[in-house]
Amino acid sequence: MTEKQSQARNRPESRPAGRAETRGGSEAVAPPQAPPTAAELLRVARRAAQAGAAVLAERPAGPLSLGALGGSTKSSASDPVTEFDRRAEDAVRRVITEARPQDAITGEEHGRTVPTRPSGYQWSVDPLDGTANFVRGIAYYGTSVAVLGPDGDWLAGSVVAPALGVQWWASQRGGAFRQDGEQAPVALTGPDPDRAGKILATGFAYDAERRRHQLREFADLFPDFDDVRRLGAAALDLCLVADGTLDAYAERGIHTHDWAAGALIAEEAGVVVERPGPDARQDGEYRELPRVTAGLKRRTAPDQTVTVRPIRPEDYAAVADFTVRSYLAAGHFDDAEHEYMKKIADVKTRAEAADVLVAERGGEVIGSVTLARHGDEWADIAQPGELEFRLLVVDPEAQRSGAGRALMQAVIDEAEVDPEITDVVLTTGKDWRAARSMYSAMGFTGRPLRDWFVPDTDIRLLVYGLRIRPAAEDAGGGH
Repeated sequence: MTEKQSQARNRPESRPAGRAETRGGSEAVAPPQAPPTAAELLRVARRAAQAGAAVLAERPAGPLSLGALGGSTKSSASDPVTEFDRRAEDAVRRVITEARPQDAITGEEHGRTVPTRPSGYQWSVDPLDGTANFVRGIAYYGTSVAVLGPDGDWLAGSVVAPALGVQWWASQRGGAFRQDGEQAPVALTGPDPDRAGKILATGFAYDAERRRHQLREFADLFPDFDDVRRLGAAALDLCLVADGTLDAYAERGIHTHDWAAGALIAEEAGVVVERPGPDARQDGEYRELPRVTAGLKRRTAPDQTVTVRPIRPEDYAAVADFTVRSYLAAGHFDDAEHEYMKKIADVKTRAEAADVLVAERGGEVIGSVTLARHGDEWADIAQPGELEFRLLVVDPEAQRSGAGRALMQAVIDEAEVDPEITDVVLTTGKDWRAARSMYSAMGFTGRPLRDWFVPDTDIRLLVYGLRIRPAAEDAGGGH
C-alpha cells in the first residue's frame, strides 16, 4: 500500500455535504457541490479498471491449475474464483473510494458496501470477467467498471483486457472508444449492418437448468446469423459488438457487473441495447437475472435529413458542448480546463476569426467544421490556394448520422465555387483509421512529403489533400 493510499484509508469520515465546521465548534452552511460530470466519472472508471487489470497482468504465462492461482470454486466446478479476482477488486475499490468516498460499490467478490452518507452514485465492479479463461490462459478476460447515477442512468464505464492489450470506454452522451496499446483511441460506431457472414456472441450459465432455457432461446436466434462465438466474458462480448468485431450479443441470466460497462459502451457506439431499467433494481442488483442483448435490433434511422449551413450565435453553446465532450471522451485531453480545450470551446471567438459550418438535423446542431486559408489564425498547413478544414466534430450521440460526410461535402462544395482554391487539405492522426477511411472514400489521398509535426511536440500528423482544379502554374501550355 502506498503512503497516499494509507492516508486515504485512515482519513476521518467525511462530514455531511453542504456543512462546514467553524473554529468555534458551530457549523456553517457551505456552498453545495456541483454533481460530477460524466467525463469526470469516466476518468475514475478508467483509472479503476486499469488498476484492476494491472493486477491481472501479473498472472504467469500459460495454463495453470486453480490451486496455483490461489483459487476455489463458487456455484459449480466450472465457476472458479482466484486470489487475482479478490486482489483486482481491492485495487478497483481503492481507486473509487479515494476519488469518490461517498459512493456505493457493488463488486462480484466483496459484495455491496454503502457509506454512512451515500451520494446516490453506485459503482458496479467485475474485477475479473472471464475467470475460467484466466485460469486456462485464454486471453479473453478483463476488468469491468461502471457507475450508475442517482437518476438510474449509467453514466460511465470502462473495460480493460490486459492480455489483449485493449481498453474500451464510454460516457453518457460522450461516445464510445477503443484503444489498442499505445495507439490513439478510435471512436466506435458498432458493426457494419451490411456485412455478410454475421456472428452472434452468447454465453451459457453454470446451472444446468438455466443452460437448457438459454439453449432454447439461442435456437430461436441462430437462424438470423451465420456463425456463433462463445468467448466466455460478457463484458468483452459487448465491447466487441461496440467496435464491430462481432455483430450481436444475447445472453440471459447474467449479473449487473457482467454487463454494466459493456452495455453502456455498446449503446454509446450506436448499437441498440436491451437491458433492464432502474425500476427492476433492488439494493444495487436486479430482482431477476435479466436478458441482455446488443445489436439484435437495427436502430431506426432518423427521418430528418442533415443540412449544412454557416454557424449562428445561438449555435455556439451546442458546438462547444459536443466538441468538448468528444475530445474528453476520446482521451485527447484529461481536463476541460486545458488551454487548448478552452480555446476550441470559445466558439464565439473562433467564429469571428474563421468560417465555421454546422450540420443540423431536425432542428438540432449535431456537427461542425472550421475552415481556414493560408495566413489565417486557424490555419496549420494551408498553402496559398488551399482550403484547410479543422475541428471536424460530430456529436457522439449522432454517430452514423451522415453529418461528418455532409460537412466534408460542404467544404468541397465551397472550394469548387472559389476560383482561387486549388486543393482542400487536412491533417489526421496515423491511428485515426475511421476518419482516414472516410477521407479516402471521398477522394482524399495522403501527401506524405507534407506530414506535419504539432509545434513544440513530437506528434506527427498525416496530411491528406483533394485536388479541386489545376494550380495556375499547372494550367499553362502543356507538352
